[in-house]
Amino acid sequence: MAEPQDEGQENNLAQNAEEPYDANDPRQVAQRQTEHGRKQKRLQQTAKLILSQPNGREFLWELLAKCQVFSQEFFESDRREAFRAGERNVGIQLQNDLMRADRAMFLKMWEENGNG
Repeated sequence: MAEPQDEGQENNLAQNAEEPYDANDPRQVAQRQTEHGRKQKRLQQTAKLILSQPNGREFLWELLAKCQVFSQEFFESDRREAFRAGERNVGIQLQNDLMRADRAMFLKMWEENGNG
């Protein structure tokens, strides 16, 4: 069973359902930017929390490794190469997010894991 939402969320959802987004409306644009900023801050705080824990750093390091961030292998198959490039792209985005969240802890993770 879904958890009940607070009244503010219900009002926002009802308002959003009634009012389609208009990129020409400065009020709606500002609201979206504010919501996006809050979401980015929450995500950054979560990344920082995970990086603060030794097991969190270990998990993230393994994830980055699975995303081919630390390798530069090339394959004869274009399909395989494209697949690996996609994995690596996700890993690089994650790496950048982690460095923005807490560069010092990212570097600690790097040191703990032998630089790749």
